[in-house]
Amino acid sequence: MSEKTVENNLTRLFARTGCRSRLDLTLACMQGRLRLSSAA
Repeated sequence: MSEKTVENNLTRLFARTGCRSRLDLTLACMQGRLRLSSAA
């Protein structure tokens, strides 16, 4: 997986969740504000 792929995926996650950083994403998940879903 390339660095650009990771950056693109993070950008999409930030847009979908309203989070502004990786730390925000982690905290939101740990606090139950985000649901993890399996994408098959």
